[in-house]
Amino acid sequence: MAGDWMITNMNIIQAIEEARQAMIESINSNGMADRQTLKLSQKLDELIFYAQKNATHKENTPSAFPK
Repeated sequence: MAGDWMITNMNIIQAIEEARQAMIESINSNGMADRQTLKLSQKLDELIFYAQKNATHKENTPSAFPK
């Protein structure tokens, strides 16, 4: 089960990095106030929020195996 979370976590990290790169490219091409840049920024925010929410949930979930 923990292995599944790590794979998902790596996919989230990759998605965040790809969204960040796309946003930077849009900023360089179109500027910070461009509609496409703003959409990419919102997508990045959503991905980061999702990752943080999942990380917090995993930290607060009791382990099946006592330490």
